[in-house]
Amino acid sequence: MRKAQASVEYLSIIALSLLILVPVWLFVNNINTDVQGELNLGYAKQAVRHIGESADLVFSQGYPAQLLVEVRVPSNIESVSIQANELSVRVSKKEGLSDVFYVTNGNLTGDLDDVFRTPGVKRVLVKAVPFADYTVVNLTQAN
Repeated sequence: MRKAQASVEYLSIIALSLLILVPVWLFVNNINTDVQGELNLGYAKQAVRHIGESADLVFSQGYPAQLLVEVRVPSNIESVSIQANELSVRVSKKEGLSDVFYVTNGNLTGDLDDVFRTPGVKRVLVKAVPFADYTVVNLTQAN
């Protein structure tokens, strides 16, 4: 009888411990997911701002100015778009999609799909090129 009582007591201690630990673990996991999403959004903002500011600098210097920019690309990038003088990146978060953009002084051309396709540190070539009677800034992945 005593062995059965001890076994029941051990099982109740384990069950009580699990009742306490499981909600705590779920809470910590939820907080971790939120922090990771905000960190990735911050990386995306920093990358877009760094490329945009470099494009402004190259545009102000004119042809043949160019810069090589290193940016950290997060893992949750949905798409990247270059239209006229706006660089925008769509980031997926737990709450939904968020757009990060930078409006430059000059018009932009190029393709950054390969840069933002996979996460990691990437290099972007920001180059002023002549176009008709004005200068545009071309953005491409550097080798």
